Amino acid sequence: MFLRKFIIVLIASLIFIVRTTHAQIETAIESWKKISRVYDYSPDGKYVVYGIEMETKSDTKETVFVKSVKSPWKYDLNHSSTNVKITGDSKYSLVQTDDGRLIFVQNGMQYTDRQKPVELTNVVLFYLIKSLDKYLVGVLSKEVGESMHFSIYTLNGKVILDIPDTYWVSSSNTNKIIVAYSNRGGTTLRCIDANLKSTEISINMKPGNVRPLGYVQNDKALVINTLNRDIKNVSNLGVLDSAIAIWRFEENTFNAVKLHVPIDSMIISNVSIVADQNSQLNTDRGIVKLSMTKLPVEKKDGIGAKLKIYGRGNQTQVSKNTNAKDIFILADYRNGVGYTISNNALLPLNTIENSVIFSDLSAQDTQNDTAEKARLVYANLSSGVVSDSLFTKQKIAQMRTFGDLNESPNKRYRIGYVDSIKAYVAYDRWLECTRVITPSNVDWGTPYLNDFRNVVRGVAAWDPDSNGNIVWIYDKFDIWRIDITGRDAARCITNGFGRRNKIVLTFQAANGAKIGARIADKWILNAFKTDTKENGFVAAGLDGKEPQILYLGQCFFQCDGNLAIDGAHNKAFWKAADRNEYLVFKTAPNSSTNIYYTSDFKHFELVSDVFPEQQENRYETKLLSWQINDSTTSYGALFIPPNLDTTKKYPVVIKIYEKLADNLFINQEPAYLDNGCTLNVFDYLHSGYAVFLPDVTAKEGDPMPGVLASFVPALNALKKNRWIDPERIGLQGCSWGGTEVNYIVTHFDGIRAANAASAFSNFVTSYGEVSNNGIGLAPYFLYGQGRMRTDLWKGLDKYIQNSSYFHVKDCNTPLLIMHTKYDDVCSIETAIAYFNALRYFKKNVWLIEYLEGNHGIFGEKAIDFSYRLKSYFNYYLKDEAMPDWMQ
Repeated sequence: MFLRKFIIVLIASLIFIVRTTHAQIETAIESWKKISRVYDYSPDGKYVVYGIEMETKSDTKETVFVKSVKSPWKYDLNHSSTNVKITGDSKYSLVQTDDGRLIFVQNGMQYTDRQKPVELTNVVLFYLIKSLDKYLVGVLSKEVGESMHFSIYTLNGKVILDIPDTYWVSSSNTNKIIVAYSNRGGTTLRCIDANLKSTEISINMKPGNVRPLGYVQNDKALVINTLNRDIKNVSNLGVLDSAIAIWRFEENTFNAVKLHVPIDSMIISNVSIVADQNSQLNTDRGIVKLSMTKLPVEKKDGIGAKLKIYGRGNQTQVSKNTNAKDIFILADYRNGVGYTISNNALLPLNTIENSVIFSDLSAQDTQNDTAEKARLVYANLSSGVVSDSLFTKQKIAQMRTFGDLNESPNKRYRIGYVDSIKAYVAYDRWLECTRVITPSNVDWGTPYLNDFRNVVRGVAAWDPDSNGNIVWIYDKFDIWRIDITGRDAARCITNGFGRRNKIVLTFQAANGAKIGARIADKWILNAFKTDTKENGFVAAGLDGKEPQILYLGQCFFQCDGNLAIDGAHNKAFWKAADRNEYLVFKTAPNSSTNIYYTSDFKHFELVSDVFPEQQENRYETKLLSWQINDSTTSYGALFIPPNLDTTKKYPVVIKIYEKLADNLFINQEPAYLDNGCTLNVFDYLHSGYAVFLPDVTAKEGDPMPGVLASFVPALNALKKNRWIDPERIGLQGCSWGGTEVNYIVTHFDGIRAANAASAFSNFVTSYGEVSNNGIGLAPYFLYGQGRMRTDLWKGLDKYIQNSSYFHVKDCNTPLLIMHTKYDDVCSIETAIAYFNALRYFKKNVWLIEYLEGNHGIFGEKAIDFSYRLKSYFNYYLKDEAMPDWMQ
């Protein structure tokens, strides 16, 4: 207890920030400008609206620009934005700023101090309206107090319609706008179409008790939630009576559907539509989902003890999230009847004629590897009659699926990958059966070796001309055409080009589309060369002929679908609506991410001009390679400090987490920490360190020995660089990377000092834990990144062998542990137990516990840890004085 108090006091009260020592990184961060995002791209390809941001210690500031793509013209709005739209004729950019202004920028206009754009204030939201051959702007503005009004403006700022006392506004996909406003104590709903023609209806209900849910079938009607908000303050109700209503604009009818729901001490936290305009249902019927939350009522047993009871029913695992569930209602809008069909875990799959098909997820036992049964629920929308179907098929829980792409456009097929048979299967919802659809002699894995993140790359796209019967699927490098009906044999439509050239081919989606860009009869595919880390594009007809390389260089295109992409580098890829003209994000070492224009993916013209690294000394990169077990080539990205003197010896820090070598040509930007817990490469490069990012491979079923077996050859390859000091090598990792660090330092002595942040150290105890967000960790080790692939009792010896906790006596490397008190993944108790065990054997170990943060730290705590981490490495790797906090 004393030790725990000591650790907390050390970190909570001793804020160690040596600003003079770290002035360089502070200056770099606060002066570093970077592209934040593209807001919109004009249909004619001539104008773009984008943001540039700068970070400070307390905030991130953004400035929005409207820029000509092919000329120097640019307009600076001096503010960040919450919403941007460019008119369909490309003449105006409408920018809503973070301070509530709406600015009408005429594209290409040379504004002066005397002639400025039209500007509105106190704007809540706006809509762009196409009215005949011109564009109008609908604006919801805030008045005095909470009152709002809705107005429609021309692009020169003239008001042509104004509705006071507005409560909310909703816009459909077909240019209809619904305005709800107060009228003599009731609510008037007004539908305004693109020609400014109106339909309205008055209902005897307070505006505060009415809110829109969504539109159905061609936007002919709006579904509205009429739940009385006061009901949320009432507890211990046996039945909740509420209603939804549908307003048909053309008929001007308003029909209510009574929702009679047994709530069992629960309240409605959200109401949503499942069957909207994207479904096959008509405007007469729909599916409403009620998200229910349990009321905070304490239960006591007969003698007044507070308690929780686990083990009821089919519960296989304790979870902290037992206070929520969903209820589905079949709503018949014509006769006002709502059928409650189930309170189980249902997933709507498809609509067939007058029925909805659900998958009942509660019928699946995710803890039982032999379970093969799933339950379908058929709900008749007219009668509310529910019928079940039990059938044997490949277990859904074992099928790896791929977001929206796993479903065919006609909703008939669901595609998944089954690990046990190394093949893709299609589940036919109409015939209630599954079939294997891919050849058995194809490697469907990723270019990563045994990488948990993507065992397979998944569905590439659905053939747009096949009516949902033909799907394109990625293998390790190429793309295959798969006829789900089995009429045509599977064939590689990129002709094996990717595998022969070690180039991963990926559809390059634009503007959030589910299928890639296309020029003439060729698809544009992102190309990532795995043995050089070069990136670019190829053109492919997807007809079995050889694709053509358009561009391949030592750079990185930060676009959706790129092989090495992660959340930090994910940016949209933009196409002009009316032309085959594109904007891409491109980066390279010592060259920040900027926006480039292209029409052929061979030539790229700079649009933005943000190069803060011109003020810094240039670093270099080098790709290292080595053999693992004399059969597999692995890679690592070596970042070389500026002004390298090869006659000297340099310290190096190795940062590990799965596969990092693909970051070779991504420009390194300054930050206090990367991802909330790992060292920043830029910072260490400009502090006299080299930084090495190797690929580290964990073995399925026995992950940590595989990590060590792949790490040692990487270290040996690094040492072959004569300017690297082999006696001053540090190791750092966070999360799974920190888990890898913990194992390496308890089984290997070739590291001078190490840091493990937010990491596991004991697989045995962690297996049975429930994280703070209510998720049990057993599946993490069984099926996920933990890679144990067997339960604790069958594989106890392996769990002990892979846990660094049981090998602390063999640790001879100084270790700094960083953890937060409320980590949602790795518990602080495990970290403290690991620390105590190391101290018991008198090892050099320090534990920093932050009382704020989660699986990482940000803000002032991130600044604090970055300074402590560097002073720790400086002590061991640069022979600097031991900092006070370590003494």
